[in-house]
Amino acid sequence: MLGGVEVIVRRNNLGLFIVIIIIVLIVTGFFLTPKVFSRIKLKPTKSGMNVKVCKAHVGNVQNQVDVTVFIKSQNYKEYYGNNLRVQKILVKPGDYVQKGQKLISFDNVDMITQSTQAQIQLENAILQKNQMILNRDNFKKQKEALQDEIDKIKEAREDNESFVAEVEESFESSKIFPSKNTLTISTYNEELEKLVKEGEDLRKVLLELERQRDAIPVITDDQIKLMENSIVLAENSLKNIQSKLESYKDIEADFPGIVTNININEGSYSQPGAIIAILQDTQNIKGLALISQQNVAKVKEGQEIVMNDPIGVYNGKIKKISELAINSSNYSNLINGRDIKDNYLVAEIEILNPNDKLKIDFDLEGKILLEDKTDILKVPIECVLYDENNTPYVYIVKEGIAHKTSVVTGGVFNNYIQVLEGVNSYDNIIISPPKDIKDKEKVKVVGSK
Repeated sequence: MLGGVEVIVRRNNLGLFIVIIIIVLIVTGFFLTPKVFSRIKLKPTKSGMNVKVCKAHVGNVQNQVDVTVFIKSQNYKEYYGNNLRVQKILVKPGDYVQKGQKLISFDNVDMITQSTQAQIQLENAILQKNQMILNRDNFKKQKEALQDEIDKIKEAREDNESFVAEVEESFESSKIFPSKNTLTISTYNEELEKLVKEGEDLRKVLLELERQRDAIPVITDDQIKLMENSIVLAENSLKNIQSKLESYKDIEADFPGIVTNININEGSYSQPGAIIAILQDTQNIKGLALISQQNVAKVKEGQEIVMNDPIGVYNGKIKKISELAINSSNYSNLINGRDIKDNYLVAEIEILNPNDKLKIDFDLEGKILLEDKTDILKVPIECVLYDENNTPYVYIVKEGIAHKTSVVTGGVFNNYIQVLEGVNSYDNIIISPPKDIKDKEKVKVVGSK
């Protein structure tokens, strides 16, 4: 009896002890602060960042350049204003015209008058120069003739002066040797007076001849040069007016085609540089494509191009590439108002299978076929990164570890890039590696491509 009671008491004491222990643990947990818990650092288990991978694979690629092809007429002509008043518009948009048919006539009477006046001025300048040269030659001959007379008169005066000297000498000799004197004083005086009069007459004649000689105008080489300059100016003026008259003439069709635009009204003045009419040959079309600067070295004459559009698929060949670059400001009729800030070369495309559905001013998406490559090792372009030295590299996953691996790349083909060295076809390569990934970091593959 007492033994049983003792057993019961022991059981009750054990239960009480257990209850007390539980109460102590609860109170202790209640009084533990968050600061205490914060000091307890639990080391998490790291499974690595999630990545997607793909395998480099060997395959065939076709390199191509995407372009927009603008359909244009092979024969395309823009006619510009010329500052003249439009007298008559003889066609309307949509009219088919023959080569040489008049499209627009202008009132160019004033220009014809100016041309006539300029022609007359040139002819007058030529006549004046020729007359001046003729006068110069005549004046020269006249002077030469007068100079010959002057020289003769001078010679006669010298002879006269000699005779006077001889007479005077003879008279003086008679005074010394009277027996030798054959002249009387009266005869001497008559002879001397005669010679003096002849000398005076010769002097007067000489003075008159010299006056006539000196009165003849002198036409210099500079004066002739001035006349030649006047001719040059008159010629240039006439050429300028004739050039304007050529551009001011009535507009005629350069080839058979359809008038697609008329941008002027009768009676109004056309502005120089403004397009007032457009003529196109709608039966013969071509394609034009803009080749960007980065693709200039790839695109060559003779390459094929495929143009896709809901209206059909068209094949073409690059016929010619422009030598000079163009931009949006000087080729606005080609790009149809698109905002193009870079410079481009223009590729002219021969369309090999045109049809009635393909219209002028349509634009098609085209692919220029550059070259085919077979059996090349390639990876998606988003797998390849570049370091600060522009050296390409990829991350290859081996046994859950990402290994940074330098590679040697080749060409880019659509969304793939050729890898020449650094990877094998069985390697798992990370697609779009995370920015914070590091070499030899543990990763977890969650998907593949």
